[in-house]
Amino acid sequence: MAKLLKKHNPPPHTQGEGALPRPEKAFKYTHLGSLAYVGADKAVMDIPKMGPITGWTAGQLFCISQSSVIAHMCLYNVLQH
Repeated sequence: MAKLLKKHNPPPHTQGEGALPRPEKAFKYTHLGSLAYVGADKAVMDIPKMGPITGWTAGQLFCISQSSVIAHMCLYNVLQH
């Protein structure tokens, strides 16, 4: 399947006009855990070094994490304008 996709979707230009810029440093992935909202203020979390967290506690941590992300996005938008 990869060969088929490569054949029909060539990679973006790497040289010349319209070329994508080269990244300054290599990307490094760091797994920070998994989080899934179940509903009714309940969630399931799996955080490395802490292990799984479920139920109401995970739901509250989910709400806190979402609130901080939204606050960060709002602050970023205010500072950009």
